[in-house]
Amino acid sequence: MSSLQTERGSFGRRRKRTRKPLRSNKTNRARVRLRQAIRIWMPNGWEPIDTGWLLTLGIVLLVEWLAYSPMSDGSARIEAFLKADPNAVGDTLAGIFSALAFVWIIVTVFMQGTELAAQREELVLTREEMERQREATQSMAESLEAQADIFKDEQRQRAEKRSSECFKDAANQLHRCLFQADLTSLKWHVGPSSQNLSTVKYFGECPHCENPDETLALLAELFSVALRRIRRDGLDRLQYKPRCPKELSQLRVYLGLIVDCMELLPRAKLARLREFHILDAHNDLSTLLKLPIWDQVEEMPPCID
Repeated sequence: MSSLQTERGSFGRRRKRTRKPLRSNKTNRARVRLRQAIRIWMPNGWEPIDTGWLLTLGIVLLVEWLAYSPMSDGSARIEAFLKADPNAVGDTLAGIFSALAFVWIIVTVFMQGTELAAQREELVLTREEMERQREATQSMAESLEAQADIFKDEQRQRAEKRSSECFKDAANQLHRCLFQADLTSLKWHVGPSSQNLSTVKYFGECPHCENPDETLALLAELFSVALRRIRRDGLDRLQYKPRCPKELSQLRVYLGLIVDCMELLPRAKLARLREFHILDAHNDLSTLLKLPIWDQVEEMPPCID
């Protein structure tokens, strides 16, 4: 029992931790001053040139120690160096400076390696910056393109609105002008001579339409039928011609306005107008007004209310 208690007592004890003695304030101050001096003399940290200066200092100290170390006869080596012949002096100096040159060649190689590494790092940073600039330029170009698309869309909407208003006004005036003109009363006298004549009407009856769109749908057929009838009878057979009503000239003006604003209209409206053959109606009416089938052509400017 006593042996077990002794073992337990010996093993059960906890070892006391030995505390290290605190460093003195003088040592801490010296270290702080040393760090401050290192930061002042080497702000960029330890560089290869610092190693070169350190090795140079070591070589100089080694040469100085060898110069003042005693020889076997008790005299200093510097005395023998000063008394030696020029050839031996040159060989000694060549050996010393060759060691220094070798040290600085190695230092130069390390310095070039450090500079190349810095240049590579700078190139990497420049490439990253250029990549960011390219991305920023691309995003700016995309935003400018989006703004240009928005501006074009706004311009297109404004142009469509102006064209729609112009078309509506011209169509209303054309609708009113067509039914003010009494085209069915126009008569031509056709025959081989003035004694043998027959009366013809080239313009058919135009039914009254409720809206301008229905009127536009009838114009192409009205003018194309008149042209076919005139060409069938021949211009040389016309003996007596009526005077051209001013409403026909006004109709041509209104049709010209509609044709000019057609391309800027919305697609649905443009497709419907193309089904009406408005351009053909305008060309046929212009041809009718230029043909020598009128006694006197009176082109009056349109009266837009």
